[in-house]
Order: sequence, then C-alpha cells, then structure tokens
Amino acid sequence: MFYLNSRQVLLIINRKLIAHHFRRNMSSFDKMPAFKSDQSLDKLYPKSNTTSSTDTTPAKPSTAQQFTGHIPIDKLEISYCRSSGPGGQHVNTTNTKVTVQLHLQSADWIPHETKLRLQELHKNSINKEGFWMIRSDKTRIQMMNVADCMDKIRCYITEASKPLYTPSIETLEKIRLNRERAAIRRLEQKRIRSVTKSSRRSVD
Repeated sequence: MFYLNSRQVLLIINRKLIAHHFRRNMSSFDKMPAFKSDQSLDKLYPKSNTTSSTDTTPAKPSTAQQFTGHIPIDKLEISYCRSSGPGGQHVNTTNTKVTVQLHLQSADWIPHETKLRLQELHKNSINKEGFWMIRSDKTRIQMMNVADCMDKIRCYITEASKPLYTPSIETLEKIRLNRERAAIRRLEQKRIRSVTKSSRRSVD
C-alpha cells in the first residue's frame, strides 16, 4: 500500500491551486477587450483597406481640384552645378547648387487657377519655354538643397492657392476716412509751419 507524507500532499495541493488560478485568469483574459494603439493602421488610415491584397490594378488618377502638398518628382527636371554659397573650397569640388524646372502648363497636379496665379506672381522666374525655375544653394549638401527647393515649391503653390482678399465696403470706407484725416493733419502741420516762418520774418 502506498502512503504520502505531508510534504508530498502539500506539493500536490499547491499544483492544483496553481492550475485552478491559471485557468481562471485565462478565462478572464479572453473576456478583456482587445488593445489597439493610437498608431494602428486603421486609425492612421481610416478610409483605407488595411488587409493584405494581391490586386495589382493601377490606381485611378486623382481628380482633386486643390493642391494636396504632394509633388511628383518624375514631373520635375533637377540639375546640379557649382555653388557660390557657403562651404569654402567644398563648393569648388562638388555640384551642390540645385535647379528645379517645373513646366506649369503640363503640371496636371496643380489646379488651373493656381497655375495662373503662379504665372502672375513668379513671371520673372519663368522662361520662354514655360519652365518655372527654382534654385537653391542654401547649404553645402546637395540633397538638403533639393529639399529646400521642394519646400519652396510647396510654399509658393500653397500661397497661390489662397483666395484673393477682397475688402468689404465698410473697410474701403474706413480706409478713405483715414486717408482724409491724414491729409487734414498734414495740411494743418503745413499751415502751422508757414505761420511760424512768417512770424520769424516779421520780427526780423
């Protein structure tokens, strides 16, 4: 006949208690809501399909009527040359100056009204062939100058996309009154100076 001592009995009881608590914790863990980070794909791209797919159908061209901030690099002509900017003797050995050429008429990613506004604002930097020339030799690093040109293009297009300011009737009337008051003050100061000079002549 097989007998267990007190130590073996305690060991068996502890094993059963541990197994019981483990099963209980696992059942409560299954009932917990799933955790999703703020950086998950479905939160970053709520309108996109985050499931994997093998569909290779090309995307349709965008029909947006406003500038989204994306600049297609393949629509630009980028050239490099020696720079006269900062860098010491380094500028004499590397092509750090960047010139980006953008043909405005064929730029289908820029709205038509914005292109007309760009032609008006930057007419001095557009050549006869219709290429908009953007240059940068701000740094001694070529890629940073390319990034500076891209930032200039983005800022210029964003500025040209803003609607023109048209003052209201009240604002125009206020400007007119301010000009009239300024003219009255100017004439008053002129009259005072004239009286002062005439009084000096009379004393002499």
